[in-house]
Amino acid sequence: MAEEDLVAIPEILDGVGYRSRLECRWKIFFASLGIEVEYEPHPVRVAGRNRWVDFWMVRQQIYAEIKPWGVPIDDVLATAIAEERRAPLCWISGLPRWGEYSISLANFGGLKTVEGLCWGLGRRDKSRLWLTDATLENRFALPVTRDSEGDVPRVTCARLREAYRAAMGWRFDEVER
Repeated sequence: MAEEDLVAIPEILDGVGYRSRLECRWKIFFASLGIEVEYEPHPVRVAGRNRWVDFWMVRQQIYAEIKPWGVPIDDVLATAIAEERRAPLCWISGLPRWGEYSISLANFGGLKTVEGLCWGLGRRDKSRLWLTDATLENRFALPVTRDSEGDVPRVTCARLREAYRAAMGWRFDEVER
């Protein structure tokens, strides 16, 4: 199925209007992990028009674009973000459920796009959140920044599992819109 054949169902979560339920599920996942995100924070100029990137991970300083499973990374958008905002793009394709999503990381400064990543925890510091592939050949630690109280958010295996459960367990109101 082509991306243009997919129909997004808009949803409201905590008073914010999202363009799709998939975006809502990822918002719930991020919130469950204590990752502060802003939804569509500002436009990025791409090919003469404004594009709204789905999320800005505030402490990690990374943009995240959410797409249905199998939609390949948009290199033009990734390059525009790199040039305009000086920040990497995390392209997330699929549902926030273990094994049902893939992450591509596009960075600036000549680094190539790395595909097939997923969330992982550090081997030594289990509270450290990473983007990694199954072979652990490609690993990218998300920046750790302290919150307003000076604490570093802790992530555990149980918390990661709970984030998957929270995102996938969310039930949307099925009334006609």
